[in-house]
Amino acid sequence: MILYLSNIPFIPLVFLPRGRVFERALVHARARGAVTPELSAAFRDGAVAFARAYEMVTIAAIVVLMVTKPF
Repeated sequence: MILYLSNIPFIPLVFLPRGRVFERALVHARARGAVTPELSAAFRDGAVAFARAYEMVTIAAIVVLMVTKPF
């Protein structure tokens, strides 16, 4: 349960604010009709990449724990 709940703080702290930045960059890029440097930077955001990687690792650990039932 701790592994599952540890993913929740990423939503308000990382995904929502960075999503707003990405949305503005995407709208600007669509208006110009080309990929802008701001959109490229939004795609390469390290905080979002870390949060997604952490999310994948915790979900994999949860699945392993559920299948092997070590406790």
